[in-house]
Amino acid sequence: MGFYFRKSFKCGPLRLNLSKSGIGTSIGVKGLRYGVNAKGQKYMHTGLNGFYCKETFKDSESENISQVPSPLLGFQGLYFFVYLFLIFVLIANNANFLTVVFFAIALLPTCISSFNLLPKTKSIFWVNIFTFWTVVIPFVQLLFVIKQVEIYKKYKKSLNAIKDRDYMVAIQNLKSIETKIYTVSNNLGPLVKEHLFNAYIGAQMFDEALLFLDANHLENEREKRLGIYSFTENYPKVIEVIQKEYTNREKENNPILIAMLGSAFMGIGKNDIALQTLLNGPVSKRKMTNELSVFRYVLAECYEANGDKANALKQYKKIYAYDITYKDVAEKIEKLLESKE
Repeated sequence: MGFYFRKSFKCGPLRLNLSKSGIGTSIGVKGLRYGVNAKGQKYMHTGLNGFYCKETFKDSESENISQVPSPLLGFQGLYFFVYLFLIFVLIANNANFLTVVFFAIALLPTCISSFNLLPKTKSIFWVNIFTFWTVVIPFVQLLFVIKQVEIYKKYKKSLNAIKDRDYMVAIQNLKSIETKIYTVSNNLGPLVKEHLFNAYIGAQMFDEALLFLDANHLENEREKRLGIYSFTENYPKVIEVIQKEYTNREKENNPILIAMLGSAFMGIGKNDIALQTLLNGPVSKRKMTNELSVFRYVLAECYEANGDKANALKQYKKIYAYDITYKDVAEKIEKLLESKE
């Protein structure tokens, strides 16, 4: 046994140990650790406050292996620590499980070598196999990382294209990485789908947007579908979605939905049903809001369509008192007042 001073860097129960001999790894808790030094020798140490008592275990097999000229043995501690840190980064960024496993494979030869799990025979052969592994696997992983960087660059390029309203470029790039982005991060997958849907809407490719909704699960799907039907004036579909996919409570608490439903009935020429629908809405509410302005505007239009100009004027005036710049409400009021005269 001997006493010595050392420095180390901790990462959970694992520790990267720095000494005059090089870099090693160890595992354990404060005061008691088991490790392997840079030469492949196993040891156990105890101690506190920078002073430790260390016992090295004699192992003929580890001595034989340590004599083999291999970069794996000389730099296994650093190699192990770097890969372990990389895996923690991948997990922290919610990387795909297979991606984490792919990088964790590189730790296998280091763990086997570090803890002297090589077969008792053909040690040199196995060390060379593991040395080869530490060259080939990182090279393959490097190619993988380069591909991931390309995917992420396309993702960023797509966001910039959407910002610049160059929707076709955004669609082209997002479609090319739609299924591949999960290998970069699980978090980016849903975002790519949302951006692709928004790009379809921006390019006014509504049929493609609806097909995309059918094939994928997106947040607020019914609202997205309703918005497309409303914008394209597909009134029967607007009525169908609101009646079948929204509860009565949701409609009662949402003046916009009632307004859209009433407007859709007017769109198919059912003005009487539209008025009945709207009158079941928040007609008696006095405190005006932006949502209520939308509702009262549709209600005023419905009154006009049914020939009730007096009630239409009342609704327009309530909107005007709240916001004189709302749509063409000022012109509507002036026109109705002139018709009275």
